[in-house]
Amino acid sequence: MPLLNAENAENAENAENAERWARNGGNSPLLASAIDNARDAIIGGEAFVPAPGEPCKLPPGKRLQRLTGGFRSAILMGEMLEDLAYDLTPAGHGDPSSVTATLMHRKHSRVSRNFSYRPLVTITRPGLGQFGAAAGLVMGYADLRSDRRAEVDIQTSDITSFFAAITPLERPRARFSNQVIDLGMNMATHVVQRIKLALACPRPTQFSKRIQPMIAMPDHASFPSGHATQAFCVATLLHQLANNGPIEPESQYFRMACRIAINRTVAGVHYPMDSAAGAVLGITLARWMVARARKGMVPPATFDGATYGNDVIARDFHYGILQHMLEGEDSTSWGSPERVREAPLWATVWKSAKEEWGDRWS
Repeated sequence: MPLLNAENAENAENAENAERWARNGGNSPLLASAIDNARDAIIGGEAFVPAPGEPCKLPPGKRLQRLTGGFRSAILMGEMLEDLAYDLTPAGHGDPSSVTATLMHRKHSRVSRNFSYRPLVTITRPGLGQFGAAAGLVMGYADLRSDRRAEVDIQTSDITSFFAAITPLERPRARFSNQVIDLGMNMATHVVQRIKLALACPRPTQFSKRIQPMIAMPDHASFPSGHATQAFCVATLLHQLANNGPIEPESQYFRMACRIAINRTVAGVHYPMDSAAGAVLGITLARWMVARARKGMVPPATFDGATYGNDVIARDFHYGILQHMLEGEDSTSWGSPERVREAPLWATVWKSAKEEWGDRWS
């Protein structure tokens, strides 16, 4: 190995050790013993006099960036979740198509500390007959399994890498952009799992033993798709980082989101309408996140699963249908934009990500 490379490798190892010390709180017994011995050798016997100290000068947003990723994410999640609530009609007896789940957001008010909630996304559960018909579509998609095996397997735990293949997201040069993506993924998981639990929709294998999914069946409900919610949330956030224009379903971001969602149908674990509902949920959630960073506005969305196909003819999903959905068709409607409350900490991260995105050629 050339000397320069050897020195770089050694420096990298030393830096990694220092980072590990900071991250783990000095939980290496050998390192702790060595530092303790070194302390005993250098502190001397002078009288202890504490430093005078100074008032905190940094605002919360700057202090946030000094934290490690896990703590930073927890704080941002806490700030964002302060303004969300749910209005749920849990699945049970009666007509399944009357079961709804509404994600609510806190109404912006400049004149009062009192607050109320307004619908952000309302999703209606399809009927059992619709799920049964859609199981036939899932059977048909199985023909694509050999071609998409690698994608399906990797995407069970990693979808970010597929977006990173489209646009530069290396963490050293896109630290804030990756924070945006990480928060979007976490927010999508939190929201979609709460809605899944309420709507309690069956998986395709419950309608036929011939589907035989190529991956392990998740233990939570099917509708909406969590992967679709995450993928479309990330695609929308990246689109908004790159430009402020309307969503373009045929852009690389949204083509990739569609493919990730469809791969879950190929795998045998989701119906196409799961992806459609997840797309509406993910896009609206990302729009709301961006609006909270900008003191902006977001249009509320409604997805009526009870009208997405019927008991005989199931509705497919792809980016052509996504275009119709964005235009207020295919069981989807969009309300008038409503102003949201700013999230100051999140706003600092979004601003830094936008600046970082503008410097990506440097």
